[in-house]
Parts: sequence; structure tokens; C-alpha cells
Amino acid sequence: MSSLRGYVAFGLMAGLLGAGCTPTQNVRGYVIDDARFVGIESGVDDKNSVLDVLGSPSNVSTFGADTWYYVARKTERLAFFEERVLDQRVVAIEFDESGIVAGVERYEAEDARPVAMNERVTPTRGKQLSLTQQLFGNIGRFNRDDGAE
Repeated sequence: MSSLRGYVAFGLMAGLLGAGCTPTQNVRGYVIDDARFVGIESGVDDKNSVLDVLGSPSNVSTFGADTWYYVARKTERLAFFEERVLDQRVVAIEFDESGIVAGVERYEAEDARPVAMNERVTPTRGKQLSLTQQLFGNIGRFNRDDGAE
């Protein structure tokens, strides 16, 4: 009887550990349905018709030509490991100055360019404290001045 309990306990533990290692998938952004984008035609559709068909864009250009971006990204993470990109697509719809579609471009993950991040750190005023100084720095620092004991 006790060996049966051991097997059941082992099975439950193995199941819990296995469930913790299941990959987690996340889909973020606009779910791109290619059939909807096929209906968008250059020189025919305007901003209102694009909003009716696709809804609000994920992002709008700040500088340069008036462009709307619909971004979708699917990632997967296994336990504590780094997140991995499974699929990434961007559809850019460019409008002319009268608000008519001038072009529709599609970009895949392979079209992305890496961005070099600046690793510099802004210095702060004050002094750097060690772990010991942070833990024990206030011992004996505060005294009662009210005279009460």
C-alpha cells in the first residue's frame, strides 16, 4: 500500500515538473488576416475605408510620410529561458497628402534589422555602498532624543 502511495506521489511530482516546462506562447498586436489586406487598393481606398476594414493601426508614423503600421508578433518562452520570436509580420499602409492609399508593404521577421543598444550608464551623485554597508549602515545611527526610557 505504501509503495502505491510512493508511485502516486512520484507521478504527481513528475506531472507538476513537466507542466512547469511547457512552452508559453504569446500573440501580441494586430492579428493579420491576409484576406483583409488584399482588399486594400492603392489609389482607391482612403483612411476611412481602411479603418472600416482593418480597424485602428498598431502604430502611426511620426515623421515623414503618413503611414499606418499593423504589427503582429508571436513569441514562445520555455520556463526561464529567453523569449524566442516564432513569427513577426508588419503591414505598412502609406497615404498621400489627400488621405488616399499610396502603397501597401508587407514585412516579415527576416526584413527586421537589429538595433544596437547603448550600454552606457548615467552616473548618479552620491557614493556607492557595498552590500554590507547597505545592510548594517543604520545600526546605532538613530538614538532617542526624547529622554523617554
